[in-house]
Amino acid sequence: SLSVSHHEEFIMETLAENLGLQLQSIMLGAENLRLRREAKALHEINKEISRLADLDSVLENITEKACYLLKAENCYIALADEKAQILHVRVNYTTRSQVWRTWAFKYHPGESSLLRADGYIMRWHHLTYPYGEGVGGLVAQNLSSLLIRNSREFLQNVTASVPEKLATGGIAAAIAVPMCTKRGLIGVLCAASCKNNAFNRAQLKLMETLGNQAAIAIENAHNFTEQKALAKKLRNSIATHERLLSLVLANQGIQAIADTLANLIGNPVVIQDQEEQVAYLAGGTEMATGVPYVRAPIVAGKSLYGYVTAFAVHKPITEEQRAAVEEASIVLALEYLKQDAARAGLLQHVITAQEEERKRIARELHDETSQTLTALMLGLDTLGLLLHNVPAEAISRLRALKSLAEGMLNNIHRIISDLRPSLLDDLGLFHAINWCCEQRLKPVGIKYETNIAGLEQRFPSPVETALYRIVQEAITNIIRHAKATEVAIDVAFDKNQLILRVEDNGCGFEKELFTNADSSSKSLGLWGMKERVNALKGTIDLETSPGCGTVITVTVPDAEGIGGEED
Repeated sequence: SLSVSHHEEFIMETLAENLGLQLQSIMLGAENLRLRREAKALHEINKEISRLADLDSVLENITEKACYLLKAENCYIALADEKAQILHVRVNYTTRSQVWRTWAFKYHPGESSLLRADGYIMRWHHLTYPYGEGVGGLVAQNLSSLLIRNSREFLQNVTASVPEKLATGGIAAAIAVPMCTKRGLIGVLCAASCKNNAFNRAQLKLMETLGNQAAIAIENAHNFTEQKALAKKLRNSIATHERLLSLVLANQGIQAIADTLANLIGNPVVIQDQEEQVAYLAGGTEMATGVPYVRAPIVAGKSLYGYVTAFAVHKPITEEQRAAVEEASIVLALEYLKQDAARAGLLQHVITAQEEERKRIARELHDETSQTLTALMLGLDTLGLLLHNVPAEAISRLRALKSLAEGMLNNIHRIISDLRPSLLDDLGLFHAINWCCEQRLKPVGIKYETNIAGLEQRFPSPVETALYRIVQEAITNIIRHAKATEVAIDVAFDKNQLILRVEDNGCGFEKELFTNADSSSKSLGLWGMKERVNALKGTIDLETSPGCGTVITVTVPDAEGIGGEED
């Protein structure tokens, strides 16, 4: 037998101790190297995902890098819906291993896939599972990390439902961590391998660190997406507001606003008054019923003008449509306020015009009729004396007094006709227009032509009165401002529409006078025409420019069925 001396035993123990220390040093060095490599990799990953703003790009980068760091064969990210307690699987990265590729495309083929250098990226938008189901579901439910070294041992101790691949033994090991921020659970990061004991506690810590970085990057991407959507919504809202407001500034009217809104949102639009009666309709022939809708009140200050409503007939109601309807309600309130201001100015003009008309009539009665009556009374007194003394002179004086009385009667008839011609009531619109041209245009040397088509019947008095007043106002403007030598007036009735057209060859004017009521008599006169036409639910169109004459076209729909009061 061999004997070992104490000295040799000491040497051997010393060598063994040195070898142990060297081995420990090597292991510590390897661990330190691993930690440094992981820290560097995490730093690089953090830098890379921090630069990304697109959510899908962030998710794809994280899953790919997680597979690389953990030497896993599969990795996916599921985003959390805390309110619904559901996980939405968004991105899955699978290595080029034939086993994993076959499994991935068999169980979850994905809605789109991308080929990468070392694997496949698959995207989903509709793959979901509830909290508590599967590896990721358990992590989401418990908000704690999960390390599965051996799937068979894990399945013997778990009661939750698990993925088929895990249950059938295709997945041997898995690791999953929650991704959380101050807002709560963002999602779950999962990795898997087909080898037992593929993951350890150190890798779990690495996965948790990566999960924390991923949570911040995902939240930043979410914020960027939300800000981008908000900016787009704001741009759309501003564009809608500017487009609708331009109609107000151009005095296109409420119907034009309704038509434009209907075109913008692709659905019918109804504008109602305070009593919720339909005032304007666009994008359809009648008010839709039984379909979803979005509605906004038209309010200015404390005044409610009505409501604007969009119906989901052709397209579903979206947030953009809601925003467009709200913008339209603001613009419509401005339009109603503008119309109120215009009516107030028009009313003041009408009151002033009425007072001027009363003064003119009083002056004419005083200057002509009153003086004529005084002269007639004095003449009758003189005639009484002459009848007894100079009969022949009395007869001559009687003839003169009769002529004076006839002139006074004609003057009274003229004043009455200026107020309202009896021809309008007795013979109708066309004859009244002819009389007005004869009385107003002929004396000032303006040639005129009147034409009629399809007017075999009379129309309701409010219609005839309004159109006669429009012709009267147009002739007044022609005499005062147009410097015209020729005027043509056409009246036609076709397809239940009454159409009036007044054209002159005068100097014309800027069309803004028609769309902007100011203090001038011409502008207010034109606005008066618009108000008369609006009362008949008709339309008025004006074509003019300096030096090119003027054409006024009035169209009254359903002219035979209009009732109401005259002015």
